Amino acid sequence: IKAIATLSLVFSFIMAPSGCGVQSEITDTTTFAGSEETSTENAVTTTEAPDLPETNMNGKTFTFFTERWDNYAPIDIDDLTAEEINGEILNDRAYERQKNIEERFNCVIEQLSYNNSDFNQLLNAISAGEDAYQIALFRATHFNKLLTSGYLSALDTIPYLDLEADWYDTNSFETLRVLGRNLGIVSDITMTTNKMVGCTYFNQNMAEDYGIGDIYDLVDTGKWTWDALYSFGQLAASDLNNDGKFTIDDRFGFSYINDIPVCLLQSGGVTFATLDKDGIPTITFAEESNISKMEKLWNILADTATSYNVHQRSVNYNRDEVGIFIDGHALFTLAGIYYAPQFRDMKDDFGIIPLPKYDEEQDSYRSPVFTSTFIITGVPVTNNDPENTGMIIEELAYEGYRDIRPAFYDVTLQGKITRDDISNRMLDLIFSSTCYDPGLAYDFGNINSTMAKHISKLTGNFASSFASIKDKAQTNIDKMIEEIESTQN
Repeated sequence: IKAIATLSLVFSFIMAPSGCGVQSEITDTTTFAGSEETSTENAVTTTEAPDLPETNMNGKTFTFFTERWDNYAPIDIDDLTAEEINGEILNDRAYERQKNIEERFNCVIEQLSYNNSDFNQLLNAISAGEDAYQIALFRATHFNKLLTSGYLSALDTIPYLDLEADWYDTNSFETLRVLGRNLGIVSDITMTTNKMVGCTYFNQNMAEDYGIGDIYDLVDTGKWTWDALYSFGQLAASDLNNDGKFTIDDRFGFSYINDIPVCLLQSGGVTFATLDKDGIPTITFAEESNISKMEKLWNILADTATSYNVHQRSVNYNRDEVGIFIDGHALFTLAGIYYAPQFRDMKDDFGIIPLPKYDEEQDSYRSPVFTSTFIITGVPVTNNDPENTGMIIEELAYEGYRDIRPAFYDVTLQGKITRDDISNRMLDLIFSSTCYDPGLAYDFGNINSTMAKHISKLTGNFASSFASIKDKAQTNIDKMIEEIESTQN
């Protein structure tokens, strides 16, 4: 987001390659070596509200299609609507926003939530020409299908949308902008995408026990790298029950889930595709420098006495994703922000830091957003009232930025979860350096499936597998461009 104003901080962004944001405005004396990010403490800012006309929409209902993810509650879209005030600040802010907008414009905001396996509900309605859903909040894994089917309206044709405003994520704007056309964007209508930002949690008590030193200082000085993660992890790894096997009952240097290896690659500077100045994608995953980094990371992950992939090795991975860390069986856990609320009752103190850089020479920390599950805001082409729809989207996103973002960030994360001021500063760093990769977002050549196979088997030989899909990836790009041009003309 070009500028993020919360109760205690403000960010200003400049664009970085491959959809990463870094800060350009410094108002605190703390500077991160190897990064352009800084933290603004105790700053209060105001942002001008969108200039929308006072309009009576005569009780019109705006139905949102929203998408869950495998019924996994921690990443649900639970802050768009609310039935009543219940004392939970995110719920209450969502309720107040909804009622404010409904009363101001004399309209109704309705949310119909579907599991990701029921995404065809949206596709079928649009295909049939039905104006069943005026706005869609869908997972990125489905963007390509909607895009190439001509099912989304160009957002720059929707009245009243200011896509460069603070309540839209500029990094996503650039990454999702193929051929200069913006058919989807990450917005502050919901905070769900913020839950999907990758980060590192560490057990502070365990770090002290092993004499690791000040991990925050490691981040500040630009020395939080893949090598640091691995070397510290080796110190902590232990076969606790001395049975010669490393299982969930032992202690690991770090735990992770299937999404994380690709996130680590992104945090280490690997790109899978980039967009040129005309918005045309270029495949980059097969470049030698990227393959070299992949091979190094896979060598680290292959040490299964130090690393533990919960999805691959646990029989109860929904519990053990967070349980292995809560129970003190991992020094680090590499995960998403959505883990944090689940650590509220953890006995040991913990800290939050970014995912590590590839090495100390890397310019800045990068915080990838989980590719398949982040939320894109789009308008179906069947919407027959773009003017009023634009007002509703703009006001929802603005009030989300103004009221719900501070509740999510300052109260839910800082007030209830993080347990020291430095962790709060690390959150500033994490959220100011979000990354999106068009190669992953559009899944050129089924690159996500290819990477999933490498992750499940911890196999290398990337050059060979990429060679087998590179032509397909380019064909995907050519076809996508052709279909976008034909459907948007």
